[in-house]
Amino acid sequence: MLDNTGSMQGAKLASLKEAVGQLLDTLEADVDDPELLKIAVIPFNTQVRISTANANAPWLIPLSASSGNSGTNWLLCQWFPALCAPPPWYGCVTDRTQPNDVTDIGYEPLQRTATGYPAATCAASNGFAQVLPLTSDLDTVRARVEAMTAAGNTNVTIGVAWGMAALSQRAPLTESLPPDETDLRRIMVVLTDGENTENRWTQNTRSIDDRTRLACDSAKASGMLVFTIRVLEGNQDLLEDCASERAYYFNVTDVDDLLPAFEGIARTISRLRVAE
Repeated sequence: MLDNTGSMQGAKLASLKEAVGQLLDTLEADVDDPELLKIAVIPFNTQVRISTANANAPWLIPLSASSGNSGTNWLLCQWFPALCAPPPWYGCVTDRTQPNDVTDIGYEPLQRTATGYPAATCAASNGFAQVLPLTSDLDTVRARVEAMTAAGNTNVTIGVAWGMAALSQRAPLTESLPPDETDLRRIMVVLTDGENTENRWTQNTRSIDDRTRLACDSAKASGMLVFTIRVLEGNQDLLEDCASERAYYFNVTDVDDLLPAFEGIARTISRLRVAE
């Protein structure tokens, strides 16, 4: 779950890509069967971006039509349908309705507004890197990381929420094995370089931090192991609390230290695998 906000531009993003590449190399060399290792990539800012092939997915709440598409303007819509057509959607998705924005509760057709995933006009750029679901094809993972760009504000909550989605079997991402699968370890690495600044409802940092805490609690309660990385800026207490253990929190004070931080995570994951 990688922060792709505007403050990550330049050396931070370049160092992040290098560090993630090294992590992948280490983990790849540590397994005999490539199918035993699957990785997802969740680039986030205030939103995440998914394939537009999901436009008609039942769990997606589509962009609403323009304000002209109402009963009082029905005749206008007949004469000028372009005024009432839904705006184009480029794959961006915003927070789910509270309280489900901090959980991995499944989509319920009869509670679409509460449990669906709201499509949104992209807040930053249509070039924002898409979510990559779990895959054992690490070359695809490397390519997606290389495609990441930096733009927009920060909402760590949505990164954690989609991390939970990637590591479960529930829609919208269903590639995970069942949580009770023998020897399955579900691991989340959350990186950010700044304070929470914006979500679907507010720009109040404290309010957004509260949502992030709840999301982290949900991930850990479901059995996920959470590592967190703070790069120069950000709420240290929040990210330290989000991690499953104090040793799983990394405070990076120089972008050149991103590489050893990811190396430390790789060593920990390797030790956990051997211990099992």
